[in-house]
Amino acid sequence: MWAGGLAWLLAAQPVFADDLARGIAEYRRGHYVQAIDILKPLALDGNPYAQFSLGAMHDDGRGVAQDYGLALKWYRKAAGYGLADTQYMAGMHHATGRGMKQNVQRAYVWLNLAAAGGYPDAERARDQEESEMSRAEVVEAQRIASDWLRKYPRQLTCKGFRCIHAQWRPKPPWTLFET
Repeated sequence: MWAGGLAWLLAAQPVFADDLARGIAEYRRGHYVQAIDILKPLALDGNPYAQFSLGAMHDDGRGVAQDYGLALKWYRKAAGYGLADTQYMAGMHHATGRGMKQNVQRAYVWLNLAAAGGYPDAERARDQEESEMSRAEVVEAQRIASDWLRKYPRQLTCKGFRCIHAQWRPKPPWTLFET
């Protein structure tokens, strides 16, 4: 039974990756509706890269109506898998109040997680949020982030993947050579 399940998982991985690559390729060609049709089932199946891509598409209004709340929903889903890029975007939504009431403490938590995952601008953004917090708020936010990392230690990034990034934030340096 275990060997059969493992064989299925290993066989399904390339298709999963191929579908993600196809969805992102459709997006890059400007075929946003086709990209959504490919990426949404992957996102619903728990692919954090597809979830991040849907978040960016909702953030920018590409192929769907611009909806910051849905963007944040998809970012949070992917952030739950430890994808630092989405943790950064969730943090920036909370930091700027994009589509919600600004929440500096939540921003700090997400940005701290993104920094732990190696996202390049997360430390600077987290430190900026810290300057607006009381010492007690910082301690609580650090506790929440530490608890989260103990529970979910695996951190991922889009480095090496051709993720879709929202247009309102600078892309991380590893995307500079992607087309």
